Amino acid sequence: MFRHVVARASLVSLTAAVALTVGCDGPAPSPLAPTAPTTPVASMPPPAVLPAGSIQVRGFVQDTALRRLSGARVEVVDGPQAGTSTTTNGSGDFLLTGTFDDSVTFRASKDGHIPATGTLRCAPRCDPGYRGISFALAVFAPPAPVAGDYTVTFTTNTVCTTLPQAVRTRSYAATITPSSNTAFPANTLFAVKLSGARFFAGYDALTLGVAGNDLTFVFTEGGHGPTVVEEVGPNTYLAFEGSGSTSVATSGVATISMFFSGAIDHCQLPSAMGSSYDCPPNRAVALAQCNTGGHRLMLTRR
Repeated sequence: MFRHVVARASLVSLTAAVALTVGCDGPAPSPLAPTAPTTPVASMPPPAVLPAGSIQVRGFVQDTALRRLSGARVEVVDGPQAGTSTTTNGSGDFLLTGTFDDSVTFRASKDGHIPATGTLRCAPRCDPGYRGISFALAVFAPPAPVAGDYTVTFTTNTVCTTLPQAVRTRSYAATITPSSNTAFPANTLFAVKLSGARFFAGYDALTLGVAGNDLTFVFTEGGHGPTVVEEVGPNTYLAFEGSGSTSVATSGVATISMFFSGAIDHCQLPSAMGSSYDCPPNRAVALAQCNTGGHRLMLTRR
């Protein structure tokens, strides 16, 4: 289990970045194909008893830089309850109860953002009384032109003296390409694919959300583990988990630099790791972790 000590609330908030394809209690997305990570909406408890024939619609509204939007309006566009609406709370969450089916269209809007519409979605094992829908609203400014090839460098906070000196700065090649997630407007959601080192299978990518000149990088799987893990030696792993935001120049993005909060693990096991990252202290031959803010991520265009 990847451990979390510092800034857990902010990590969960940033990684609760679902677009229009929210499901219910389906499996977490694989780090092999990074998408906007998911987490349940937990701040709005369901009613004790749903009215006959009703379902509960729960979701949230964010911008395309994966930041939750409070005070956004969510309304029912068609169907028997057309015109019903609600407003997102301080965490960007909303809840509606009514007689909705999967053909009903919902619309989210907020001043300064481009409205978006969508229909309900349900993943396997979904509760029949529950559906999910969330929205990613673009801003009116065009997204910064971030796609391309970079060199990316992770630098740990100087307080991370428990980590071996050799792993406190790591550089990789990185390619930023638009994601295929159609719920986000074009050129606002990207996959950042890493290469140039030996990575643990499937743990070689970050997610990037863009709103105008504002960027958010996420490299945690739903707030519960890393999406970047390098194999730095035999049965030895360096794992990065975290998120952070920054802004870039209006034209020509040559360098992207930001501080991030999160956990960096250096883990040595007696044998190879399984199919997913897991470094329990009772199994590790050696384990060092630095979980704090003030780490730096820098990308320089090649």
